[in-house]
Amino acid sequence: MKNILILTLFIALCSCDGVTKKKNQASETVSEKKDMITQNNSNADETQLTLYGDQSEVQIYTNNDGIISVKEQFIDAQNPSVESLSYTLQNPLSTIVSTSTYTLKTGRFEGWEDEPGDFNVIEISKNGQQKLIYKDDYGITKIINKKKEGYFYATSLSPYSSNGYFIEVSMTPTSKALLFLGQDYGTDLSRLIIFIITDSDVKLVHNKPMEIRSIDTSAGNFSLSLKSTIEEISGLEDMHTIFLKDGVLFFRNESNPEEQMIKRRIVDFYLNYIAANYGIPPDSSRINSLKKEYCTTKLIHFSEQDELDYDVFFNAQEILSDWFYTLSIAKESDQYIVSYYDSYTKTQPKIKLTVVEENGKYKIDTVEY
Repeated sequence: MKNILILTLFIALCSCDGVTKKKNQASETVSEKKDMITQNNSNADETQLTLYGDQSEVQIYTNNDGIISVKEQFIDAQNPSVESLSYTLQNPLSTIVSTSTYTLKTGRFEGWEDEPGDFNVIEISKNGQQKLIYKDDYGITKIINKKKEGYFYATSLSPYSSNGYFIEVSMTPTSKALLFLGQDYGTDLSRLIIFIITDSDVKLVHNKPMEIRSIDTSAGNFSLSLKSTIEEISGLEDMHTIFLKDGVLFFRNESNPEEQMIKRRIVDFYLNYIAANYGIPPDSSRINSLKKEYCTTKLIHFSEQDELDYDVFFNAQEILSDWFYTLSIAKESDQYIVSYYDSYTKTQPKIKLTVVEENGKYKIDTVEY
């Protein structure tokens, strides 16, 4: 799912009448982008938070005396259309688990030489007998410095791979995890592909889209800090951790589902509010509807006082369209912090909000600066 939506704001330099037209056109562009981001926010709620649930720790798989049982929630089905494609296996690598030696080979679909990724096929065999074959039409990459060439990875991963193809994690004397990275596509995260190998079994246990933000191998530990969404608005990303515990990999959702839902409501209000105000004249009917949907009765009354000479929600007398593109949100203690870059003052104002439940909905109750 493409969560970053790039729109270009075309502004013409023209006469005074043209300025009015320009601002209305900008308002339409802002509104269109708002609608797309709002839809993506809704989709993220439906997929990520439903898939991963609350913040409790969950085993990604079970290991019963060397036999691996997978959990389907962590595995995307392989594309059946590639099953019949031909390929040639090469680049043999090996890893040892207890007394067993496994051989890994990679392959490229024939005719796919110009497609993204370094290979599409992974074969894992033991004593010359194939134990697993994995095919990925999105492509799989070697472990390189993912900070280069526009990749999303926030840290260099190559120091964690001894062979340049996968990251190997020894979990117990009789089990290992092998981590491969799928190809990313600019606005789509790559797959994090994990195989578990024991003395007697090998299974794919994870291939969901995930960005590795950092790896911790200190003091004999192993954990991955992960992000499962790319968001237009900073602070809305769904964060997770995969970590080693009792010889098994666990998954934990670091993003509180309730807080994520509140953040998305706040962002939805601010995106709509900027769009409604950035027109000539501002859309007062829409502004009132937004306040009714997202603000408490107390805050609405406060914001509509005649003596106020500033906008309550921004502490400003004029709302600029570029605030829309730099909006971010965070949670600090019991407040939600909305910030943006003000190109006029060259500052990053922060708006502190408290949220309460009113009539069955979370609404903004107070605004501080």
